[in-house]
Amino acid sequence: MCEATEKTKPLTEEQIVEGFQKLRYEQRAIANKITGLEMDQREHNMVIKVLKDVDSERKCFRLIDGVLVERQVKHVLPALVANEKKMAEALEALRRQFDEKGVELQVYKEEHKIRLAGEDPIDNGSGATGTSGSDSGEKSGGGASAASASSGVLVT
Repeated sequence: MCEATEKTKPLTEEQIVEGFQKLRYEQRAIANKITGLEMDQREHNMVIKVLKDVDSERKCFRLIDGVLVERQVKHVLPALVANEKKMAEALEALRRQFDEKGVELQVYKEEHKIRLAGEDPIDNGSGATGTSGSDSGEKSGGGASAASASSGVLVT
């Protein structure tokens, strides 16, 4: 019974800000994974492009789990192409996660009437938040200062 009453208690401003910051952190972590994977994919594509023009019997070296291995181009090229395909699939999944996290962040922001520093105040009449919606709550600034306001929580 005690657990049920804890769930119905309204969140404090500090808890709301903490939840918002957690969602922003999760979205940034996904964005960092996307960036790293895109860089790896570009490297793979550059190597694939070069190896396509090279004799298939020629020796090449590949770094596998920190070990430099000597192989022939005909053995390395298919593995690189397969890895690049897997990276493309993983990127697609990460981008979906990023978009879902952005929607979750926006819903949380509207639900708790959060506005970021520099944003227009929330218009209670129309439900518009004063943002273009394209940033998904992603603003610079790592501080978690909050200000009490009748229209919600201000996060800077």
